Amino acid sequence: MKQLTLFATALSMLMAIACKHEIKNPPANIGDASAYTCAMHPEQVSTVPGVCPKCNMALIPMDAPKPAMAAVYACPMECQGDTTYTAPGKCPICEMDLELKETPQPK
Repeated sequence: MKQLTLFATALSMLMAIACKHEIKNPPANIGDASAYTCAMHPEQVSTVPGVCPKCNMALIPMDAPKPAMAAVYACPMECQGDTTYTAPGKCPICEMDLELKETPQPK
């Protein structure tokens, strides 16, 4: 009888843990792709649209275009705040070498 009670308790706890994650519906605008992946967990790959089992984010098509990146440079000391430059060089204030930063380029 003790074993049955212990088994029922363990099974109840396992079911409570397994049912903890909320399942979300995938977005309806996902096109036909051969594979889908999570933006935050690229090791999670699926052949059908859905949600990531780790974070519940919607899976995105693996062949989805990535945003174009533009090279910009900025002072590592941020002497001029958010000022950026389109070419490498030196900061006009502290004369340190500008560091390469990449930002998504608007379409």
